[in-house]
This record gives sequence, structure tokens and C-alpha cells, in this order.
Amino acid sequence: MRMGKKILGLGMAAAILLSGLYVTNVPVKAAANKVLEAKTDFKANFELGDESSINISNFLKKGKVKLGKEIVVNAKMYVPAEYYENGGSFWTSIYADIQVDNKSFSASEKDGSNYSLDSFDTPEPVGDFYVVNVSAKLDNITDDEGKEVALPEGQADISIGAFIVGRGLDYKGAVFFDDVELVIDGTNVAKADFESGKAIGVSYTINTGKSNKATVVNFSEKALDVKAKTLNIKVGKTSKIKVFAMPSDNITFESSNKKIATVSTKGVVKGLKKGKVTITVKANGKTAKVKVVVK
Repeated sequence: MRMGKKILGLGMAAAILLSGLYVTNVPVKAAANKVLEAKTDFKANFELGDESSINISNFLKKGKVKLGKEIVVNAKMYVPAEYYENGGSFWTSIYADIQVDNKSFSASEKDGSNYSLDSFDTPEPVGDFYVVNVSAKLDNITDDEGKEVALPEGQADISIGAFIVGRGLDYKGAVFFDDVELVIDGTNVAKADFESGKAIGVSYTINTGKSNKATVVNFSEKALDVKAKTLNIKVGKTSKIKVFAMPSDNITFESSNKKIATVSTKGVVKGLKKGKVTITVKANGKTAKVKVVVK
């Protein structure tokens, strides 16, 4: 997106300048069921903001919107506790691409917002996550030549995006969004809650890499959830450990005795001889143990 590319060049400078600024986060309830997932590869130390960022495009689109005097975008952002509690923080800039009568405009926050556990009002814990109530006033309006202008009048097609810079911690995982709202002059004119299970047209880039199609996932409030803590199998047979993790990458399984039972990278346990073993499951800083009896 045009606005996203402009922000990429300014992201790191803004992140540094705003490192001492914090916003108040209003506690909100957890997502109903489904949320938008965006993978991350944040770096603790970096030279430019786009080396530790995600840029989400089109996570809310609305046509024929009557513009007014003010544009505000609200959203819930779910951040894994593993990231926050180990020193991670992030800077965000919400932006919009606006089309009015075949003319292009961009709108963004003038300063962006910085979020961390040291914020004036800490984010609200929800299970193994923290939820941040993002509210961005898009008060920096520019035309297609980059000149500052007033918000245009008339009906517009609007596409909302977000540029996020992670800092303070190497973190290859994901962040999640829900209830993205477009508000014009105090009136909510569009909302994306992803309960349909679809994210049509939504994409994101990681650290200026290739574009990725965004996906919608079920939100369980748990970084790791193992459904059964005991498992009985016969010699020569297999059974799969049912695991749910957010994010779902990098789940590991380990058997305490590979002579009695082995476990694959996908959690499939195979009994080799009679006995008892423990399968250790790890993901997202969490650990669970499953007791296996081979008969």
C-alpha cells in the first residue's frame, strides 16, 4: 500500500523518538471466538524499523463512506504474554488509504503509539495474552504528492492498515487482532470482527519480506493447551496428542524414554514396548506433560 511504504521509511525514527511516550490502555473483554493472525519476526536490536516490523494491509475496507471532520480507528490487539513479560514492546502507526473522486489521499497518526508493560495503565491480561485497546486518530492527511491537506469532503473508499515495530526482544511468533472499527465523527461506520472465519484481501509483510495472506484463527486465551494428559496405547500402535497452541508454530514433543515410546514432530506417539513414559510438549514459553502407558 502507498501509505504503508511511506511509513516503512519513517518507522524506526518514530519508534526511537516515541520510546518515552505511553498511552492509556482501556481494559476490554477477550475476543468472542475468531481473530486475525499476523506472524512476526521481531528483533531486539536493529538499525531500521522495517527490519523488525509487520505491515498489515486492508484489514478493514469500506466503500462509499461519507467523510467528515475526523477519522478514528479502534482495534483490539492480543499480544502473547511471553513477548510482553520478557521485555518486548512495540510501536504502532495506523493508516488509511482514501480514494475520493479518483483522487488518492493518505491518513495516519501524527506520532503513532508505544505499548509496553511499563505503560501508564498496563494492558489487561486475558489468559496467556495481554489485550490492548488501540485507538488511533488519523489526523495527518496528505495528497498523492505527499503534501499535507485537509480531510477531503464527499464519499470515499477507505482501506485501513497498520505498521508495527517490535523492540526489546527477539520474537518469532504472532500477534492477533479483533474488532477493527472505522469511526467517522464519532459514528461507527464499519467493523471487522472476523467471526466469519475469513480475511478476504488482508495481507501482511514481515520485515519488508514477501506478502503473506492473513488467516483467521480460533482464540482460546491459551498459548498451549493439551486436551488429554494421559494416553493409553498398545505395543505397535499409534495415537496422536491433541494440542492447540497460539501461535501454532514451533510446538515440540519429547519422549522421556524412546525405547518404550517415540513421538513425532506432529505429536504422534508410537508404542514400542510395555512401560510408562512422559511426553513433554512445549510451545510459546509454556510446557505440558502427557503420561503415556504402553500396554
